[in-house]
Amino acid sequence: EPDMNGKQLVLASAFDFREAEGCAQSPSGLLGHAFSRYSQLLKATAKSAPSNYARKLMQQKDSLEQISAEREEGIVLRGLDVLIATDKEVLELGMDESYQLDIRMPRVLITANTVWGAIRALETFSQLVSRDSKQGDLVVDEAKIQDEPRFAHRGVMIDTSRHFLTLPTIMEVLDAMAYSKLNVLHWHMVDDQSFPFESVALPKLVMGAFSAEHVYTHSDVKKVIEHARRLGIRVVPEFDQPGHTESWGVGYPELLSKCPTKVSEKGPFDPTVNTTMVLMKMLLRELSELFPDKNLHIGGDEVDETCWMGDPEVMSRMRSMNIRDPKMLQSFYEQQVTRATADVGKTPIVWEEVFANMDKMYSIHPSTWIQVWMGGLDNWKDTMDRITKEGFHALLSAPWYLNIISYGNGWRDY
Repeated sequence: EPDMNGKQLVLASAFDFREAEGCAQSPSGLLGHAFSRYSQLLKATAKSAPSNYARKLMQQKDSLEQISAEREEGIVLRGLDVLIATDKEVLELGMDESYQLDIRMPRVLITANTVWGAIRALETFSQLVSRDSKQGDLVVDEAKIQDEPRFAHRGVMIDTSRHFLTLPTIMEVLDAMAYSKLNVLHWHMVDDQSFPFESVALPKLVMGAFSAEHVYTHSDVKKVIEHARRLGIRVVPEFDQPGHTESWGVGYPELLSKCPTKVSEKGPFDPTVNTTMVLMKMLLRELSELFPDKNLHIGGDEVDETCWMGDPEVMSRMRSMNIRDPKMLQSFYEQQVTRATADVGKTPIVWEEVFANMDKMYSIHPSTWIQVWMGGLDNWKDTMDRITKEGFHALLSAPWYLNIISYGNGWRDY
């Protein structure tokens, strides 16, 4: 709800950021980090070429003399004050990111219930500031903005298995997310192609990495989480299984079934042996302690059922377990793994196939979120309805693929 009909103001050369009287104190210094970040961003703006917006504003002025006269009348902004109501700093679904931004003389005022709202307001302010084309000063229009997010979960997924991303690159992704006020990094860390995570609980898993250099240690992960936290971004890891797991089998071949139709002969996890869930529980415990977010994505998509059907040992054990077909086998496994995830204090997220193919003999943990990624432009709506009607949280990704291979004007459909 912006009101932006005011006059143009000039930022003082000594423009500063400070806590307003009565501002709740940030227990971990988040507001101080934000002040430093946006001070640097304003300095970068001051060194940049003037924007087209700034040029347009300057064209509306009669002359440099008029600008100088206005500045003498006291249109210089001295700084920015932030007033936060509470010291709550928990990153979680539904955290309060609302704010009010009042750009007025002599100081800008941000009011918010939490530091997350204040950080979003600082981002908005930094994007409203531009460099004028004549004097070279930083300028901003008087405005009053009241804002809050429409969606509590606003995410971007990165894939570091197929394409390893260095830490600086991941940090740049996080910075770009902050510019757009996105608040969840979905880190699809491992897949068939590589296993770049250095697990302490299962140290041989990292043998599935591209090389010793293409690996994330616990220390690396903590750096990503901390950088994200300072930007108000949650980090949700995804360890996709029981399919997409060839790289897991490099260090732990006992996890995988045998697949005669593949050159590698590596199939999905073998849910018919106890070892699979024993090892998975060890990894889940480790991940629950490393990643602070309440959610943990455990995949479940695109399981190649023909591999299980082509493995005589798996089929033999399925018969002894009274499991009649591969869909029933995955349902048996998903029931176990979603409950194991909940047992370590996490809310599991799975891809939509888990929900769609669930055998009635089994059930996923009731806290599970379902991520919808299939269905093109229309079918996903029916899927979302079915999921929510059964009482599950639904997370929508289907219409928004940044890597969609479509040419001409096809992108407009997304």
